[in-house]
Amino acid sequence: MKFGRYYSTSFVIERDTSNRYAVFFISPHIYGYEKILEVKWQMDEDEGRGFSQPDISPRFSLFEAEAKMLAQEANYAKLERLLRDFLHNPRTNRELYVQILEWEFLPRHGNQVLKHWQDQELIDVADLHDDRPARKGSFYLNWRSYRQDTPRVKFTLKRS
Repeated sequence: MKFGRYYSTSFVIERDTSNRYAVFFISPHIYGYEKILEVKWQMDEDEGRGFSQPDISPRFSLFEAEAKMLAQEANYAKLERLLRDFLHNPRTNRELYVQILEWEFLPRHGNQVLKHWQDQELIDVADLHDDRPARKGSFYLNWRSYRQDTPRVKFTLKRS
């Protein structure tokens, strides 16, 4: 989340149902913000929100894998909805990179949605260097492409 010139996020650590802690991260630099989001998603690959102690009881939930899959699908649908709204107007890779991070998702999550849309022919990706369609799967949603002075590609959502 961006506040003025700073990026901010929090990470909840749940020791048990009555003990919760939070770590707050504030940075003026988007690269540092991306790195903390990577840590959050590494610790909580379902939602990237927090950490809970694993249940060490001998009981194993038959639906644990399904619950995890449903959480990941819900996050995918949320990002897809946010991207669809954001791409109402054509956007560059630099704009999209920043926005995906501000939504507290990672560029790899955005790449996953864009690749799906590209396979379904729901989006046009144009290379801004030569005004031709970009190579398939070339979205340039990363720090190296962001820090370049000029955007590399433009995304245009096709109207259905």
